[in-house]
Amino acid sequence: EIFYRREADIEGTWKNVSVSGVEGYLSALGVPEPMKSTLVNEKDTSTFKRLPGGLISMTSTSKMSAGEVVFKYGEQFSFEQPGMGTMSGVISCNKETLIMAMKVGSKTISGTMKVTGDFMVSEFEVDNMPCSRVKYIAVRA
Repeated sequence: EIFYRREADIEGTWKNVSVSGVEGYLSALGVPEPMKSTLVNEKDTSTFKRLPGGLISMTSTSKMSAGEVVFKYGEQFSFEQPGMGTMSGVISCNKETLIMAMKVGSKTISGTMKVTGDFMVSEFEVDNMPCSRVKYIAVRA
């Protein structure tokens, strides 16, 4: 018997074309100036690649990027986030939506990344504070 699981089509390169709420998000994370001002106006790209064994590689052109982050759905992973320390978390996939929970220091980041065709809408929040909610809209590059 063959079993297929539908997952979000995240593979490829995604370019952020719109963002709202990034200042509140970065403030809630405690990102200092001048890094905060640099990140507010950033239009970065992210690339996702599937690897053997169900692993997924993610890289970003963001100045806050941790380089390559490799994860597997449903399993805890961690990486060094420049200027913030060690981040750990888990990502799961439900059809076209990735659901994420991350921990950095005493802060908890929760979020979703929904893929529809060539669009990805991502929403993240720090410690369930509505004022920290950020929304990104990206297109497949």
